[in-house]
Amino acid sequence: MFLPVFQNCPSAVIQFIQQSTTTLQIAVCWFTHPGIFKALQQACERGVIIDLIVNYDQINFSPQGLRFDDLVHANAAVLGYTGPGLLHHKLAVADSSRVITGSFNWTRSEQNDHLLLIESTPLALHFQTAVRAMIEKARPLSLLKNTTPNQVSFAQLYQPLLWSPNDIKKRVVAGAKTWLATFKTDQEWMSALMNQQHILCIRHHSGWLPLLSIFNDAAAVRRWLISADLSGNAKSHITRYCLRAKVGDVIVATTRQGQLLGIGLFRSDAGITEHGDICRFVQWLPANENQSVAQSLPGESKASFSPFKSSVLALLPFL
Repeated sequence: MFLPVFQNCPSAVIQFIQQSTTTLQIAVCWFTHPGIFKALQQACERGVIIDLIVNYDQINFSPQGLRFDDLVHANAAVLGYTGPGLLHHKLAVADSSRVITGSFNWTRSEQNDHLLLIESTPLALHFQTAVRAMIEKARPLSLLKNTTPNQVSFAQLYQPLLWSPNDIKKRVVAGAKTWLATFKTDQEWMSALMNQQHILCIRHHSGWLPLLSIFNDAAAVRRWLISADLSGNAKSHITRYCLRAKVGDVIVATTRQGQLLGIGLFRSDAGITEHGDICRFVQWLPANENQSVAQSLPGESKASFSPFKSSVLALLPFL
């Protein structure tokens, strides 16, 4: 029996869990839905044997996320997958005979998703084999207590990227250039972090729009800057941002007072936002809260983007 579901995906998953009687094997990339989590807790109380594996990243394991340890205390086996790549499954097998799978991550996000309910023991066994293979590559949460969750972001929709402070260290050791970005407000920084982006706001007059078509042509950018109606300071910023900063360069985010906010890597060339400002895709890694590294910086900066003249290696312990 096959039953497609295109609406109310969370309800379908909850009902699937509620109908389980003996076992549940689950592999899902992102799991943040409290209703589905409660259904799993209730299944544990019924004596259902649960194996749950999720991607070990900041989406699943944030301070505001689900309390997966509660499932562990209820005798469920909960594991985190740390890579390589993403655990991109979205499936569950119940009682070795039923499967639910599809595009729906177990989150509160409302997307155009689907699920497929399957009642077939032979097919269920194939899905069980896939889950068990992932379990062999994952680690119990008890062994991940001192491991920082991976930071997951999307350079393209088809290429999720996982990274860690070690990636930054490798780039620094390899001699990557390092840039300083200062943020005026917490809201500005949180927007950059959530969107994995850095925006360079430039006050401009006429002559800005031609940049829409020349960002991938360094020579054209240089020619345009000669005649553009911009201040010398703005031209200097654009030269650094569009021509000198390269993909793979390190970028350090701070407040104007010198408090470290995070460190990132440029992952794209310059582009244009919908508001006409220059932007670049940046994989940001936030710093630990309440850490100040003012003594490591070249003084307070009023520029939104400039070369970073201190050693970025000194900042790694703060991440």
